[in-house]
Amino acid sequence: MIRILLLLTFLNSIALAQSITLSGTVTDSTNKISLINANVIVAGSNIGAVTDANGKFRLTNLQKGPIEIRISYVGYETKIINLDLVDETLINVELIQEVILFEESLVKGKHAAIRETPVAFTNINSSKIEQNLGSRFLTDILQNVPNVYVSAEGGGFADSRLSIRGFDQTSIAVMINGIPINNPENGEVYWSNWGDLSDVVQTIQVQRGLSATPYAVSSIGGVVNILSKSGYVSNSAVNIKSVISSENYRKFLLSFSTHLSDNLKFTGMVSRITSDGYADQTWLDAYSYYFSLGWTLKDNLFEIQLMGSPQNHGQRMTPLTSDNWSLRGERFNADWGYLQGDPLNLRDNNFHKPSVTLNHIWQSSKQFVISNTLYLSYGNGGGTVPPWSEFSRTESGLIDFDKEYDFNSTNIDSTYSLEQSRSDKALRFTKHIHSWIAFLSSAKYKFNNVDLIFGIDGKYYSAENFSTLGNLLGGDYFIGSGDVNQDPNQLLFEGDKVDYDADSFTRSLGIFFQIEHHKDAVNTYLNLSFAITGYNRIDHFNYTLSDSRRETGWKSYPTFTVKAGF
Repeated sequence: MIRILLLLTFLNSIALAQSITLSGTVTDSTNKISLINANVIVAGSNIGAVTDANGKFRLTNLQKGPIEIRISYVGYETKIINLDLVDETLINVELIQEVILFEESLVKGKHAAIRETPVAFTNINSSKIEQNLGSRFLTDILQNVPNVYVSAEGGGFADSRLSIRGFDQTSIAVMINGIPINNPENGEVYWSNWGDLSDVVQTIQVQRGLSATPYAVSSIGGVVNILSKSGYVSNSAVNIKSVISSENYRKFLLSFSTHLSDNLKFTGMVSRITSDGYADQTWLDAYSYYFSLGWTLKDNLFEIQLMGSPQNHGQRMTPLTSDNWSLRGERFNADWGYLQGDPLNLRDNNFHKPSVTLNHIWQSSKQFVISNTLYLSYGNGGGTVPPWSEFSRTESGLIDFDKEYDFNSTNIDSTYSLEQSRSDKALRFTKHIHSWIAFLSSAKYKFNNVDLIFGIDGKYYSAENFSTLGNLLGGDYFIGSGDVNQDPNQLLFEGDKVDYDADSFTRSLGIFFQIEHHKDAVNTYLNLSFAITGYNRIDHFNYTLSDSRRETGWKSYPTFTVKAGF
């Protein structure tokens, strides 16, 4: 036994003696600025680290002998360093900006840089998202960002609201690859439309307060810019992931990146998520897909991105008193019940918003770059909502759909029909269909210590918003559409429009100009932007066909911003 202990002690001392630490700093080769979240990987292993806010990294428990280190950062050439480790080692690495790709952030939104841009910001890279997010939704990774508050809405999949420094998300520019995704009508962000985007996110930057984003967008409260993984990738890989969690959460994901040729790269991801949900009847069934194709042609870089997430999930929207929560439990959901033995939701959401983004960068020299983005999207879906009057409930607090069904199925109203039964209450389905096109074109010119950025952006958005009869709950027809152009006694059936029907349109055009000066420890910038936004609305229900108020006509509102900092 003593010999075995001595042998183990000897072997352990050898292992400890071979454990070596490698640390260092990663900076830009031109301006010597520290690079945050640069990847430092030991080739052929799963050992790696990312640089901190000062560009520093530290790798521990390395073995003596030859080792290959790969240092990479978006927009910079990957650097490979071969070392022969003998003792604790310190290295300083300088990365060189790539000829074309270093300007990719122009297309995908202006990013703030540490000790360069005078705004408060936080960067979250893909490794942090993968390590800390788990099976939660993308917005949950922002919970630990200073001055950011994320609240769950509706108790269902991705029904979230975001606030920065007290400003809600209607006053925050939420962007994916530099394109604002706030609804043009009201500024809202419907996070469930983006489904399981976390697996294809390259980095998230949160700028708090007045941002460094030069574009003519509403960003008083701040900016959240989500950058997806580029189709122009440096390595080929295939990743298969399967996740099992509480609430019967199941997820399967397949992602890949490959070189189709020397200058043609392809990245893709498909996933499927199902779950019972934390609250009762907040089930989820969602697919997600993302494909990105990138290629270079002389001094041009092109990229096509396709993404979407068709999903269907139950919701919990009705607020309850503290006494109700104490009686029913925190998982209780008042927005469902049983209909003839099957569960039926009073509220749910079903939506699909595929989008296509076309990116182009032309770099005529190291001093001058032009970038262009075209964004196209089509959304179609909606959700079940309750009638205007309340349903009766069972002793367990659930909606008594069976009671409503029994009444409707035998409710013969001779005023309208002697054979068909009239529904007293029926579920509605709110419908939303939109088309969205946006463009962004900008140019950047660098000379001496000055950067000039100028450009133009615009969008056009049209939407149909209406409500239809959903489940008639045992009845054959319903009376009362709310349409002043329709006979109030007309029999209405499933799919007929009720309550409201309106089309809305938004268009905007903006220009922006920004100048930045960098010298030694002093950095200054001035940003000017101007935009004209117009709105038009056609109300098909509340005004007769001959009423001039039926269409508002285009109403335009000019806006401008002036931002400066040092």
